[in-house]
Amino acid sequence: MHHNKIDKRFIKFTLALILTAAVVAYLAGSEASAKQSPIIADKWRYPMQNAYCTWKQAPNMSWGSYRDTGNSRSCHLGIDIASTDATVYAAASGSVEAVGSHPTNGLYILVRHIMPNGKAVYSFYCHLARQTVQRGDIVSIGAAIGQMGTTGASTGPHLHFAIVDTPRQGRYNGYCHSVTGNSCDFLSVRYYNPVYVIERNQLP
Repeated sequence: MHHNKIDKRFIKFTLALILTAAVVAYLAGSEASAKQSPIIADKWRYPMQNAYCTWKQAPNMSWGSYRDTGNSRSCHLGIDIASTDATVYAAASGSVEAVGSHPTNGLYILVRHIMPNGKAVYSFYCHLARQTVQRGDIVSIGAAIGQMGTTGASTGPHLHFAIVDTPRQGRYNGYCHSVTGNSCDFLSVRYYNPVYVIERNQLP
């Protein structure tokens, strides 16, 4: 009889251990799965509130517009915008790929996004006065990430914003030889018209 009680207690104790281990494994698996699940960038917005183009009479917020730069690269590969509120926001949900400084682009932030079709693209914010995120941070659409400025080769306070298909540490071109349509391949990088992406929530 005494052995019977011990056996029952042992069985209950063993079952409790097995159940606890199973719960721990389940929670760990759920956490790992959540970390691995990509955040889908199915909605886009302008990276500044009430954004306006800093170029005069430039369609598409200056995407593809011509400017005399003193060399053959005179067509704009992004948009130049500003606002009465200097805060810069994430244009879509994603993860911060890089934060740094570049001689031409000044202080910059690069955010990685996964489109609904699984393709990775990157939003690029430069000439910033300040960065308020770090590499590896997860950001939601509309999250504050920095402040508009005039660092690098900038002639006045504004945000140069671009969407590209290739990660580079701030080494993006602001101009190319010619732009036709809503995307442009230049020096092994594809640039997308941000206005198209933001207004349609998809790539051209």
